[in-house]
Amino acid sequence: MSTGRPDVLALPSSTALRAATLVAALVVAGLHVGTAVHNILFGAAWTAAARACLGPAELVAGAAAAACQAPAEGRRVLVALAAAGAVA
Repeated sequence: MSTGRPDVLALPSSTALRAATLVAALVVAGLHVGTAVHNILFGAAWTAAARACLGPAELVAGAAAAACQAPAEGRRVLVALAAAGAVA
């Protein structure tokens, strides 16, 4: 009753690979649409938040910039993920 060793290096079936590719494409499309919707609805507020993080001569760098823009970026991520969830 030996069934043999499973072929662990076997490629997935073409149907499974196509389905995974389709899901990945839908998620990426949803992220793109979500970012576009955010830019239409909240673009001015995001730009104002980004400009508020500018120093006298240049953009604040590193962790300070990330902390300054975190609320605006968080909203952008939530809108993009919501659209990706709606599409997929």
